[in-house]
Amino acid sequence: MLDKSFIEKIESMAKIEIIPVNGVEYSTKSLYRVDEPECEPIRISSLKSLIALAKAELSGRKAFIIVDTPTEVSCKTGFFGNKQRDTFYKVVADLPRIEFNSFMSIENMIISLKSKFQDTPDREYLISLLGNITDERSVSTTDDGITQQVTARSGIAMLEKQNVKAIVKLKPFRTFTSVEQPESDFLIRLKDGQAALFEADGGAWKAEAKHNIAEYIREAVKDMPGIVVAE
Repeated sequence: MLDKSFIEKIESMAKIEIIPVNGVEYSTKSLYRVDEPECEPIRISSLKSLIALAKAELSGRKAFIIVDTPTEVSCKTGFFGNKQRDTFYKVVADLPRIEFNSFMSIENMIISLKSKFQDTPDREYLISLLGNITDERSVSTTDDGITQQVTARSGIAMLEKQNVKAIVKLKPFRTFTSVEQPESDFLIRLKDGQAALFEADGGAWKAEAKHNIAEYIREAVKDMPGIVVAE
């Protein structure tokens, strides 16, 4: 059986006291806030799914939809007291991989333009331009019976002469397909049977893409006053 004085000693040690020292209060124990567990966000890949879930679950509730990047959107709870915000939904766009700032074959560039870019006048111009390029690797010889001359040619050549635009305006699929794709300037370069597109807008397209996403969502949830959309 435990001694009574021993039990009292344990109780005194467990008791939390506030001790003032030079006008500052100190506690004899460290306190830790007990937070509720965060909910696991639902992960989806389209804005239409986000709108459908919000209308089904968030009607009459306060929530924030935040356009984090041109390819990511999150939906969070409001802030109440000491409770941390929960993330209801996380939307990540499922987009094709587009290789900028590196050279590829003419054929692969044409395929990329046709499958990963919206139809624009400059896209059609580029497809036509690249379709008129021939990869020229040939060797010709002349022999007059005394001497023989060999000429080697390598590189790219146009089937017909035409000026090549230095800058083209294109709309690659870089954000959610349910919104308008931002148009950007690209520098086109050709060499050694290959072509490359170099980004030339300094990343300005990102702000436009986020604005397009936010406007799309605002229009879709305009009858839900509790939802605030931030970009």
